[in-house]
Amino acid sequence: MIHGFGMPHRFRRQAFTLIELLVVIGIIALLLAILLPAVTRAKAQGMSVKCKAQMRDVGLQLSMYSGDFKGVLFPLGAEYINPKTGQREWRTLGYEPSMPDLGRSARWPVPLFKIDDEYTKGTYDKMKPISELTVTNPEVMKCPSDFEPREDHTYILNKYLAVKVDTAVKLGGRVRDRTGAVHPDSEVVLMGEKRSSEPDYYMEADPDSEFDRVVEPYRHGIRLGSNYLYLDLHVDTVPPKAIKDSMDAWDPLGGATASTTGP
Repeated sequence: MIHGFGMPHRFRRQAFTLIELLVVIGIIALLLAILLPAVTRAKAQGMSVKCKAQMRDVGLQLSMYSGDFKGVLFPLGAEYINPKTGQREWRTLGYEPSMPDLGRSARWPVPLFKIDDEYTKGTYDKMKPISELTVTNPEVMKCPSDFEPREDHTYILNKYLAVKVDTAVKLGGRVRDRTGAVHPDSEVVLMGEKRSSEPDYYMEADPDSEFDRVVEPYRHGIRLGSNYLYLDLHVDTVPPKAIKDSMDAWDPLGGATASTTGP
């Protein structure tokens, strides 16, 4: 029976109370707080895996390059005498602030990937400051977790592996530390990841301050660290302390190696 203009009692719906709404909102917020970190971690791990795959691809490219150049690990410049040390060294092919084009025409990815661009052709706009012009490296040179890296690349080579003419390591050559102990290829860092704000193409060969300046320690999270490519072409995600403590990533040669000839 309908009383007046009202709805039958059995059809009437009660609205949520304020307390009930707050409880529901609290439950949703709690679920989001639980799920979002897991989603973020999964996304970061996915990017790290893709970064590892790209590093290995660059490593395979370096391996093919070494096969064409008598085992030399990566592209090098001309031989010269280092005025600071008096030693014969190979010039590096990376960021050179003293050069008109900042070294872009000769950076090591150019011969490695056979890049043909406005810098190799010398057709870049010389009327603009070079710092305002962009450089384009292959996509494989950029970690997907590295947003807008300076000089358009993420990966940097271990400079000490080949810079010294008399101690240049070749693919398959033995690497000794300062004590003379031989390290397997699985322990020798070939390539790492740089800080986004740095232009370098190499892990510099000087004190730990250079490591701290150039190398990105936690590209893939505080717990994981960054990715490193080793001479045996495997890639690991390692925290910076482990890299420093396991061996001297800057000078694994220790002044002695089995390889003694240059390119």
